[in-house]
Amino acid sequence: MCADDDRAGGGGVNFPSPEFDEAVAAVCDGSLSERQAEELNVLLRTDTAARDEYLWRVELHARLACDAEAILGGDANAVSLRSPLHLWVRPVLALAACVTLLAGGAWWWRSDMRKNSVVQNSVGPAVVMLAEVSGTVWSRAEGETEMVVANAGMRLPAGDLQTQSPMSTAVLRFNDGTDVALSGEAKLGFEDAGQKKLRVLAGGFTAQVKSQPTGKPLIVRTTTAELQVLGTVFSVAAAPGSTRLDVQSGTVKMTRLADGASVDVPKNSSATASSLPDGKMNASLRAPLPESWTQRFDSGLPEGWRLGEWMTETGPDGSTHGFVQAVLESYPGSKQPNHTIGTIHARSSPAGALARLTDDTVLRLKVRRARRSALHIFVCARPLDEPTGAQMLQLHEVPAWRDLPPGQWGEITLRLADFEQSPATSSGPRGVHYIAITTYEADAGLELTEIALEPR
Repeated sequence: MCADDDRAGGGGVNFPSPEFDEAVAAVCDGSLSERQAEELNVLLRTDTAARDEYLWRVELHARLACDAEAILGGDANAVSLRSPLHLWVRPVLALAACVTLLAGGAWWWRSDMRKNSVVQNSVGPAVVMLAEVSGTVWSRAEGETEMVVANAGMRLPAGDLQTQSPMSTAVLRFNDGTDVALSGEAKLGFEDAGQKKLRVLAGGFTAQVKSQPTGKPLIVRTTTAELQVLGTVFSVAAAPGSTRLDVQSGTVKMTRLADGASVDVPKNSSATASSLPDGKMNASLRAPLPESWTQRFDSGLPEGWRLGEWMTETGPDGSTHGFVQAVLESYPGSKQPNHTIGTIHARSSPAGALARLTDDTVLRLKVRRARRSALHIFVCARPLDEPTGAQMLQLHEVPAWRDLPPGQWGEITLRLADFEQSPATSSGPRGVHYIAITTYEADAGLELTEIALEPR
């Protein structure tokens, strides 16, 4: 136990208070003690105002850290104090106290496995460790009613884990090294009382499963299917009426709950289980992931599209075409407007990603705006053959957008290699998982009629 354990005082953390400020600052600089973590979690369970303030401060950290060069350079217009994405960042500014934090000198804490001594205040033995966390992630121990903020390094008992925003990610690591990665808006129940069991409550996940004991496969349960896994790499995408399974290596047995029909899904194959009996179950080979992906909106929003409102207009020639208009996105604690268009999540696409990412991949946008504003683009890339190692790419200065006259459609082409990138933890092939296009200022009337990923 470190000497900082007594900093929060003996009476718990209240809000507002210097103890609350110190605890939040400790979260950000990676020095949060076990006692502070317990007392902060108790407060966040019961005090809505404290929870909103906590979320706003850590989001502010992320935004200031991502824009640190702009801060140091004095370009106030380049600094965005609110983002839907809680991204990787480099430690760039020193955090002396919460006052300094709110004034602009702070970094976003993304702790690593060194902090594995931090334990959630809960009953029951720890069964997993949070090996990676990016963005807002919540956890709840089995039998508890309130969710608590989860940070990397926490050891958690059986319960639920939820990633809140489109770019949030979390990796659960069981004691045998089995990794389960959530991303986007997903919720997963987990337990390990001698046999690992997962319950998909929302969204999906990717897992790399170590060899399991004979007779005790890892069990995955969704609303429409049960999976039995002995040791493999696979992905699951669950919707209210169906479950899709993609297997990268090994074999997974998939059983449809509606009638008990089952199929063994081998390497490089996929299968789907619906909520109704649908004849014999079959596994099919997964199509190779293409290097190109294009989406237009003349017929409406595609299934699974994350953010945006579909609109239509009639051109001078009498033809009608569709487009997506940015919508106000809000999270607890948000204090800045945030108008966003966000793509479909890769887990909803048959190939498991929107497109394969190469050194020559470009992002092409056909956009329009009503008023001048800054544009920020975020891309989430993930390894295709393993669950961990999400990589964030971001761009905050888009000259072609800056020069686009208001009220006119214009095409913007951007090389993803020119984006600011978090370190890649895998040398294997990667796919684009999600794209978000955002204006943080007052609504700029951002509209999108076509989006594409393609080789240059």
